[in-house]
Amino acid sequence: MAPPTDLASAVTASCAIPAWFTPVQINGHRFVDGCAWSDTNLDLLAGEGLDEVIVPAPTCSSGTDPRRGLPARVERRLRGIATQ
Repeated sequence: MAPPTDLASAVTASCAIPAWFTPVQINGHRFVDGCAWSDTNLDLLAGEGLDEVIVPAPTCSSGTDPRRGLPARVERRLRGIATQ
């Protein structure tokens, strides 16, 4: 359960991507998001007996781009994991 906090801290923590942005301290605990656990959090719906779930997943991709370099390779790798 998340601790009570102000909106700015919650949004900042939601943007705290490991290795890119520093974790956010809230009530003495460090918080990150940035898909540290899951891009979609669909695991929370497992076993709920739902017939259909619509999932916006902007980090998934069915193709690749021609960009080269380390940032592009890292992005493609992360998108590949999300797409799986």
